[in-house]
Amino acid sequence: MIEFRVVIVGPEESKWKNLKQVENAKELITQIITNTDGNFPFSKEQYTFDELVIISGACPKGGVDIWTEECSYENDIVTEICPPEINSWNDEKKKGILGYPIVKIGYRTRNLRMAKKGNLGYCIVPHDPTEYCKHCKKYGHPSNGGCWTILKMRDMRKEGLIIEV
Repeated sequence: MIEFRVVIVGPEESKWKNLKQVENAKELITQIITNTDGNFPFSKEQYTFDELVIISGACPKGGVDIWTEECSYENDIVTEICPPEINSWNDEKKKGILGYPIVKIGYRTRNLRMAKKGNLGYCIVPHDPTEYCKHCKKYGHPSNGGCWTILKMRDMRKEGLIIEV
């Protein structure tokens, strides 16, 4: 069986200022998740697979990650949830009781793991011409770890799309 793994990421809920954009993001997530013929929205390629697996990050601050989980469950799609262990970009490293190193995974490592697992990635962001994304190095949407994740996927020669709604 061929699994096709689609990463869906984007900003936390507080970065979405417009209800219409939230509705558009949820509609796009539904279009991606309910795809069964391998012809994904905005994708340059056609993919062939037996089972679709959605990968998302379980952001504790809500937003695209949670909307993706909800839509996946509503449509009975296999979903791999990759939550961070701590609410920090960087990992937390310390020694345990017996002196062995313990690492709690932050957003950066979690996002890199999702990028490695996925075949195709989408970052869905709210369009805002006044916001500057430090990862994309342009105005048009707020900075968020989703853009960083998609850029890492591109570095791995995978198709990754950043879509403003």
